[in-house]
Amino acid sequence: MSGFSPYRSWTPLVDPGTLPRGTVVVVAPHPDDETIGCGGAILFHKARGDRVVVVQVSGGEAGDPEARFGDAAALVVTRRREAKAAAERLGVDEVRTLAFPDGRLVPDEALVAALVAEFDRACPALVYAPSLLECHPDHLAVGLAAGRALQRVALIVRLLGYEVNHPTLASFLLDITPWIDAKRAALDCFRSQLAYNDLVGKRLGLAYARTINIDLRGIEYVEAFMEVRPEQIDELWRDLAALHAKYRLP
Repeated sequence: MSGFSPYRSWTPLVDPGTLPRGTVVVVAPHPDDETIGCGGAILFHKARGDRVVVVQVSGGEAGDPEARFGDAAALVVTRRREAKAAAERLGVDEVRTLAFPDGRLVPDEALVAALVAEFDRACPALVYAPSLLECHPDHLAVGLAAGRALQRVALIVRLLGYEVNHPTLASFLLDITPWIDAKRAALDCFRSQLAYNDLVGKRLGLAYARTINIDLRGIEYVEAFMEVRPEQIDELWRDLAALHAKYRLP
């Protein structure tokens, strides 16, 4: 009888020195996802001198279901202003804004081509985009589109999927304890979203809970990332879709 061979292990802490230096691009479906998903990573990159560019795919115009902040156009202005304030707290070098429709994002040729243009312009060594384990359709569309776009650029770029509204299967954890207060302050900029959801408490709670298997003194908050080679993004999408269908997962 053969022995038991587990199919997975503990998620390791990453040695930050193994993350490539250079320009970092963070692709955000909505203005706030970059801060929620990888605000700590952004602060890490800035602390060691990397350039960080945030690409906001939509204006977040669907993020006010009770119309507390005016019409859709007014909300876009509000959310862009909030994101700018958060970016300043994070030290982001540049925020790029696209104009794709919030709530109706799809990984079509238009979105992929727009991201190709952004990657060609920035020449990143590392790209952060939503994990394909996310639940929000916009997040899934942008994560898939980012991987497809990176297949077309003449660069070797590492792609890391971040988590916003659902824990991802993580390749590694990044210690963000030194920057947790700055991340908290950046999250607090999104007053229009905090009116509906405790982004600060819930996101920092997840960052804290992710350390449950870490016994190293001083590591209290981490962010989790799933690394995928861009050429494997469609295969991963098919595998996950098949898994959900087979086991009737939501």
